[in-house]
Amino acid sequence: MSAVEALVSDARFAVAQPSPAEAPRRVERRHVHKQKPENLLYDSVWQAPAAEDATCYIGHMVVHRQHSFFFEHDRSHVPGMYFVEAGRQLAIAICHLFYGVPFDSAFILDRFGVQFTALANVDDEVYTHMAVSDIRYRRDALQSMTLCGDFQQKERQLVRFEGTLSILSGALMKKLEERAR
Repeated sequence: MSAVEALVSDARFAVAQPSPAEAPRRVERRHVHKQKPENLLYDSVWQAPAAEDATCYIGHMVVHRQHSFFFEHDRSHVPGMYFVEAGRQLAIAICHLFYGVPFDSAFILDRFGVQFTALANVDDEVYTHMAVSDIRYRRDALQSMTLCGDFQQKERQLVRFEGTLSILSGALMKKLEERAR
């Protein structure tokens, strides 16, 4: 188990809402590349105390109970795919808000694994703890990072996740899309 994976169990990081190392930053639709307000799954993110080999962040997840895709059926719990999309969104927001990644960039989840450990009710607050490590740059541009963390509700772990995110320039993504035709 790496130090980043062990971080999920670290007491400094395991509290549902620790004191932020800095003021929370507001997450806007542009930070997660969404146009409709109901598709924005976070309202804020802040940097948490750092781990030895990772920079740590905490996001406050918003549950849109009336969302037509995620809550197509009447549910009293948050669906698993909501967490998958939320994890993706938080990683992108962190790139824009803390690493200055341009808004025309494309984000590719090269690898993303989840382990569901408990159901989340739709009424109580949900927080996402994300540790970012193995940050790689190419020509002064953020190229990739490793993500690890969990979702918590009432200090209870709901979901563990880990993955790798690659960041491409808008121009490179356009070339790749043209080749795919």
